[in-house]
Amino acid sequence: MNVAFIPIAILLVLAASMFIVMRLVSKEVSRQRLSQVEDLGALWKTSFPPKQVLTDKGRRILFWYRVFGLTVIIISGLIGWFFTGFSSSVL
Repeated sequence: MNVAFIPIAILLVLAASMFIVMRLVSKEVSRQRLSQVEDLGALWKTSFPPKQVLTDKGRRILFWYRVFGLTVIIISGLIGWFFTGFSSSVL
């Protein structure tokens, strides 16, 4: 197996999951929390809605997305390390 495929696969998985999570989280904005914010322009610096204006369900979705992303990155690093260490010991 070519080790160079691992980063490409990670990007594809994380990009697809990011679009799904963005769509889910954008529907979980609390009107009550949004009305308490004074400067709305300072909130949207990224494509995700800020944590301050999300409902509890939206916060859980965002938390689990971050856990998933971190897990995928750690596992891919371990796989890359394993294949790199394995191929160098075989050669």
